[in-house]
This record gives sequence, structure tokens and C-alpha cells, in this order.
Amino acid sequence: ISSVAAAAKEVLQKQDLAFSSARHIPDSQNIHNFSKHSLSFLPIGTQWRFLRRLINTNIFSAKALEASKHLREQKVQELIEYCQKACMSNDYVDIGHAAFTTSLSLLSNTIFSKDLTGPFDESSNELREVVGNIMEEAGKPNLVDFFPMLKVFDPQGIRRRMSRHVGKVLSILEELIEERFAMGRSEKDDVMEVCLKINHDNPEELSKAHIKFLIYVTMKLYIHNRLLHLPKRIGGKELDMNIHPKELDMNERFGITLQKANPILMVPMPLN
Repeated sequence: ISSVAAAAKEVLQKQDLAFSSARHIPDSQNIHNFSKHSLSFLPIGTQWRFLRRLINTNIFSAKALEASKHLREQKVQELIEYCQKACMSNDYVDIGHAAFTTSLSLLSNTIFSKDLTGPFDESSNELREVVGNIMEEAGKPNLVDFFPMLKVFDPQGIRRRMSRHVGKVLSILEELIEERFAMGRSEKDDVMEVCLKINHDNPEELSKAHIKFLIYVTMKLYIHNRLLHLPKRIGGKELDMNIHPKELDMNERFGITLQKANPILMVPMPLN
């Protein structure tokens, strides 16, 4: 921590590359060669700058967001129709499940031009649970990070469980990537098509491993943000967020303490 202006200037302006490249990689992230190919842990250099430019240009830029506007409108319309169907049958809506499925479908269409799961079916629950487990394991304090000599023992089993959870997601991504490589170049306007073009022109600059972990990190960040931000109003009815402090579920998840309770279930009602 630099509390003096001169020291802060030295760290942030003059020696920023030295400090940023000497980051500590948690033991839970040393799985499946993740730290060697991921934008999150690569040292700042040519490869890191290229991957950052790729993701900023093709996923999070204003131009990319505008190009995928029709996808967002389509997925929001599917969500509305799902809530209307529940309203007509007087059935409840699991808000967390609906929000996760919508976000997952939007992201998978942006990257692969296809849905990973059916619209609002139960198949997305397994992936949602896996992503939640990854976030939970990543946020747990790990003895190995403080005492490296324990790495070979993995006393808390964090790396072992993390490897299993991440492996499930990577196997899905590998299948989708291999499917697109087998198809070859196409007229699809998605992120995977950009990656295919770069890989075809210069395989060393963007390998299959880089593509896989780039998509994995994007999915994890994108979905995680939406798991922690749920709507307060749906179907014209306000959710009750005025919970007494004694009723809060303070069990830790994702490494931080949240006001977490049972899944929010709600029956949508038509507006008068």
C-alpha cells in the first residue's frame, strides 16, 4: 500500500509493469494450464495485449454491443414470453434460474451463434451449479497460498474440486470449438468467427487453448455478474427486500458475505 504520493507515482506510473507482472497466482487457478493461457494471469506483454484487444474489440466495445442488439431484444422477448406463460398457468418463476438462462443464452449466441441449453429448461441448472461452485472455490481462503510447501497435499481439496468443476465447463467449450473448426470459415457474425480467422492466419498468435480459456474467462465474468444482480420487480409485482437482519442468511458464497436466502420464487401477475 502506497500512502505517499511520490511512492504511489513510482508504483503506478514508472514501475507498473514490474508490479503487475509479478502478481501472485492462487493455487486454485493452477489447473488445466489455466494460468499459462488465461488473460487473467498472463504477464503483461505482446500476448496479453493482443488477447485484451481481442476481447475489448469483439465483445465489450460499443460497436460489438450495438451489433448484438437484436440478440438482446430476442432473449428479453423470450424471457417475457416465459413469464407470461407462467402467469397464464399460475405457476411460479425462479428468478435466479430465469436470469441465468437468459444471460447464458445471450452470451452463447454472441460467441457461438447457438444456445447451450434449451430456453428455460432444467438443463441449465447443472451448468449454473457448476459456475457457482467455481466461484465459491475460487473465493475460499486457501492454506496453500500462504504455505506453498502444502501444495503437494492440497489439504483443503480446493484445487482438486476446482479442477473437476472447471473441467466440466472446458469440456463443453472444447466440443463447441472443435465443431466450429470442423465447419471451417462461414458467414456467421460472431466472436468465434473472428477467432477462426485469426487462428487461420496466425495459429501461434491465437491457439485453440487461447480461444478456449478466453471464452471461459468471458463466460465466468459475464455470468457471475448476473448471478449477483437479480431484479427487484417482475410481472408488475415488487419483491420484498425488507428482510429483518436476524433473518439474513449470512453463509458465505463466492468468497464474500451476501444477503443470501432461499431462491426467489414468484408468480407473475398481469398489469391492470
